[in-house]
Amino acid sequence: MTDDEQHRAGSGATARPLIAGGDGERLRVLRADRRLSQEKLAGVSPGTVARLERAVDPSCHRRLAVQLAVALGVEPAELIRPSGTAGS
Repeated sequence: MTDDEQHRAGSGATARPLIAGGDGERLRVLRADRRLSQEKLAGVSPGTVARLERAVDPSCHRRLAVQLAVALGVEPAELIRPSGTAGS
């Protein structure tokens, strides 16, 4: 199952965090600062990274947010905020 398929099939009982900033700008800046392409980021599909950065659907499972944070060398809290939290 691809990241996108897992995202769509996610359990409704488990709240998904949102990538901070809603517009994905923080994720994009961190990735660009580290000179990582969307293809090279944490083994995540480029489509998933693009979706998060473009805020087509800025939510993801906590596991993916942690995976991205580890790959970027930041604390997960720098990338996520609880579901339903507004703002950046």
